[in-house]
Amino acid sequence: MGGRKYQAINYNYYCIEDKLKYVNPAIAPVYFSFLKQEVELFFSIVRKYGGDWEKGLIKSKIGNPIVLKPIVFCEGDIDIVLIKKAAELLGKTDLMDKIELRHRGGYTNLDKLWSILNR
Repeated sequence: MGGRKYQAINYNYYCIEDKLKYVNPAIAPVYFSFLKQEVELFFSIVRKYGGDWEKGLIKSKIGNPIVLKPIVFCEGDIDIVLIKKAAELLGKTDLMDKIELRHRGGYTNLDKLWSILNR
């Protein structure tokens, strides 16, 4: 499987990257065909149930809706440990429950993330 490769989303850090990474161009048509089928399935479900859900006619069996937390990106996993410890020492652990800390694996990856999100 030689030749050029596409860039991919870096799921290790839950961030959107600029380009796909490590998707072989030879399988790209099959991959994109699969994605198209999945998207069509998703939108068929949305068309079927979306209106009733928005009207409140369909309720989740889980209970409370998912609450999204703001994400604070850090340089590395040590930063997360230090921030959590500082919050503990300062009596601010309740604040830590309201945010999500994620590491990017170095300052260069933070720079990449900033350049992508700051467009």
